[in-house]
Amino acid sequence: MHTAYLEAKRAIDDRSINRTVWDAMVRLVADSGGDVVRIAEIGAGTGTMIDRLRDWGALGPDGVAGRTATYDAWEMNPDTAAVLAERTAASEFARAEVHVGDLREWTGDAHFDLVIAHAVLDLFSPQEVAALMDRLLTDRGVLYASIVFDGVTLMEPAIDAEIDDKVLRLYHRSMRQGFGRRQLWHLWDAGFEIVATGSSDWVIPPRRNGPRPEERELVGTILEMMRGAVTGQLEAGASSNGDLTVERLNRWIDQRHRQLQAGDLFFAAHQIDFVARR
Repeated sequence: MHTAYLEAKRAIDDRSINRTVWDAMVRLVADSGGDVVRIAEIGAGTGTMIDRLRDWGALGPDGVAGRTATYDAWEMNPDTAAVLAERTAASEFARAEVHVGDLREWTGDAHFDLVIAHAVLDLFSPQEVAALMDRLLTDRGVLYASIVFDGVTLMEPAIDAEIDDKVLRLYHRSMRQGFGRRQLWHLWDAGFEIVATGSSDWVIPPRRNGPRPEERELVGTILEMMRGAVTGQLEAGASSNGDLTVERLNRWIDQRHRQLQAGDLFFAAHQIDFVARR
């Protein structure tokens, strides 16, 4: 399911990534100098960013500009890493290596001109991100972060305004330490220059013929993530939830699934992209 989810959301990511922020990253890579551009990616998933680097110009004349490019990727899920390895093997990089595991536990001392973090920074605390970038980036090295969840989820139509609010509040509570705005502020406080920012929202409209396959996979998976995150808090005795119980939560999630399948659901998640430089 994890790999299917990552592949399915690619089309949604492609239409959501902020191209102004992307272009700023490409320009910085072009101006980085040196004969070798050393690229690293955190939580690289199935490697869809490799295709974007190639297809959206980062490896062309406006970016790497004929210089040698190397690529190191970290991915914790072994099944996903196997798909990633297939992509790296077919890539244009002079050297590409997949590291299966948590970058925070890596003991190497390599430094990189560009670190990519796509749809993953909300899993890290701002303190961890700033420390990792200080460790990984070369002098004037660049962090490019995309699809960083910023703590806002919208779903319409309403089912029960009070229950809607409580479910989303508990869902957001489960991951609020890595919200995009907090990442930006902590990097700024740590002395990084914020070069470019922009929104990269996922927006899934209602559709008369039902959702597109990638939309069904994306939103369906998020609903199940929501079920798990909120259930865990309810069972742990999260306070101020009134009449929200696990049973009522399950009915709410199941109703959202039915709305999704029928094409009757509007879903949006607010996210930001940014480029930060040492």
